[in-house]
Formats: sequence, C-alpha cells, structure tokens
Amino acid sequence: MTTEYESFSPFKASETKMPYRDRSVTLISVDKQGQLTWTTYLDPKRRAVESARSGESTLYAAWTGQYATHIFLVDDLDIASAALAAKKPPKVAWTPSQTP
Repeated sequence: MTTEYESFSPFKASETKMPYRDRSVTLISVDKQGQLTWTTYLDPKRRAVESARSGESTLYAAWTGQYATHIFLVDDLDIASAALAAKKPPKVAWTPSQTP
C-alpha cells in the first residue's frame, strides 16, 4: 500500500498582519537535518527567528483561527523580529505628592 501526500505551498507571512506575539501563533522551525521544533512562547520565538536569520533553519508560522489553522512561511525575518522585540514599558510621569 502506498500513500500519496499532497504538496502544499504555504502562504507568505509577509502578506498578512501576522500577530507573532500572540499565543495563537505557533512558530515552527525546521533545521537542516529536518528536525522540527515549535513554540508559542515569546523568548523561544525570538530564538527561532534568530536561528532562521543565521541560516540554521527555515521558519514557519501556524496561525490558529476560529475554524482552521493555516501555515505560513516566515519570509521576512525583519518583520518577525521587530514584532517579537522586547517592548519598553510605558513611561509613567510621577512626582512625589506635596504634603503641607
């Protein structure tokens, strides 16, 4: 018995407004030996983007929607990296209260 698989061409992440920081997006890294790793957490997502940027792996994103999950090729690593960058906390203007 043989099984045939359909080939697929993933969507390009650069053609969407991918919410990389969101937990509904899983980043999937495929290294040169074909090993898969995946994560939904922020710091490992950052490491996955850097691994892809260095050429060690190819990066995909699985974005789970209400009715389906779609697979995207992360084709613009600059966009992904910027989206996952550490955000600075907002500055709070604070002055000590004046007591009479």
